[in-house]
Amino acid sequence: MGDPTQADARRDIVAAEALLDWSVDRDGRGVTLGLLTEAGGEVALSLPAQSVPQATMALLALLTELHRRGASDIMHPVAGWRLEGVQAPDHRLLTLTTTEGFRLTFLLLHDELDAIALASASAVPTAPEVTH
Repeated sequence: MGDPTQADARRDIVAAEALLDWSVDRDGRGVTLGLLTEAGGEVALSLPAQSVPQATMALLALLTELHRRGASDIMHPVAGWRLEGVQAPDHRLLTLTTTEGFRLTFLLLHDELDAIALASASAVPTAPEVTH
């Protein structure tokens, strides 16, 4: 992934001002995002379902980078969390819920949960990166 300011000249760039709506296809094979352009028109971005996780991670990375660059009003406070077991005995699902009701779920190993708990208990600002 590259810097969007150096986008390939063959790409059509749509300057969007706002996300209007979103929907999931009836058959679950894709999603559509409705966007309002700076010119006042409406366009839609359609993605196949298998691209949604990649798009989600890209958007989360963009939020993090915007926050690092000073956009502090874009972060979402956590209103709740839920930890669930899964069939794999060494994994857990951690779901974070925002005050707006958005949910994001992560699959974590016990070691990763332990590192989070240790960092929280010891007031360490960041936990060491766990690699597998």
